[in-house]
Amino acid sequence: MAIAGKRQRQLDPPNRAEAGNVTALFGTLAEATGPHQPPHAVAKERDALRRLFDQAPGFMALLEGPKHRYTFSNPANNRLLGRCDLVGKTVAEAFPELVAEGLIEILDKVYVTGEPWIGTGLAFESRDHPDAAAHQRVVNLTYQPVRAAADAPVTGIFIEGHDVTEQHEAHARIQTRHMELIHVSRVSAMGTMASTVAHELNQPLAAIANYLSAAGRIAGRTAVDPLLEQCLASAQQASLRAGNILRLLRDMTLSGMEISPVFEVGEAVHQAVELARASHQDLVVAYDIEAGTAARVDRIQFQQVMLNLIRNAQEACGDGPCQLRIRVAPAGSFLDISITDNGAGFSEEDLPNVFEALMTTKPAGMGVGLSVCRTIIETYGGRISAHNCPDGGAMVRFTIPAG
Repeated sequence: MAIAGKRQRQLDPPNRAEAGNVTALFGTLAEATGPHQPPHAVAKERDALRRLFDQAPGFMALLEGPKHRYTFSNPANNRLLGRCDLVGKTVAEAFPELVAEGLIEILDKVYVTGEPWIGTGLAFESRDHPDAAAHQRVVNLTYQPVRAAADAPVTGIFIEGHDVTEQHEAHARIQTRHMELIHVSRVSAMGTMASTVAHELNQPLAAIANYLSAAGRIAGRTAVDPLLEQCLASAQQASLRAGNILRLLRDMTLSGMEISPVFEVGEAVHQAVELARASHQDLVVAYDIEAGTAARVDRIQFQQVMLNLIRNAQEACGDGPCQLRIRVAPAGSFLDISITDNGAGFSEEDLPNVFEALMTTKPAGMGVGLSVCRTIIETYGGRISAHNCPDGGAMVRFTIPAG
């Protein structure tokens, strides 16, 4: 080989006759206008580029040919796909399940048309290794066609993207918290309205009770049907009971009243039960509470927890009689409180999530009651749990600081 200027000449061996005489001479001439780069420099640049791709936080891969055969896959791509043996395989060979999902069709379209394809928020099942259990990942990625020159045909596809699973989950959690705040805000507004209604209804109920009392005294002056006196007495009792229920409801929704940090648990439990009886007359409660047992929490919040749990038990019992057993026992510096019912119990699939916000097993449920109970209990360092009883029904247990 001889080099002359910027041209390279290559002389082939001459053709000779049988006698050995040269009969023809062939040669080739190639233009070499660019700077000559030795092989070791090319290898050095290639290795530097490979190290850059290996350290990239995003996943990268190179597919060549119409069958989309892997010729490169960086460590991030191997971790995402749970494979280290991709090079040399086609996409269909490495991941046959992707054929039915339409991924090969997208790659074919990019290869034929030369138009890049961008996907955002794509969910797919990934495995840490081929035999591991699948878990869902979310990615943003780009399929970029590869050409030797701007006007040359497509020879492959460059894949680049990022795993955005954590960002996607964080966004979902923010959306969930936002919906919870909206929901709790509505419930709070309903509580305020209930307090106002209770206050306004107390006065007419008191007037009704007074009128019924006066009517009873008037009827007693003359000979009247005893049934009339009984009806008047029953109406007076009902009005007084309605007024008492509204008073309890108003007390539990007031936030500006002075609250003692220590109170007697038995009295607070009986008040919550009486309030719950307003919606379920057929309620039988067995108490296992030692006299004088005290708790050191907000009394109104404690009664809110009890009322929520009792009402849940009532609804679990349906239209039949509701039998509850409320037990309070000391447990070190805490009180262990349990409410057991004779209802249908929790379904096994709902049981692990009954205290999650917006989780409800009732057709008209709001999904707030048990979540609020957990929040109140955990605020005071206690714990709450739910269990199905072996003989039927369910039990909810929680702990609060003792007084």
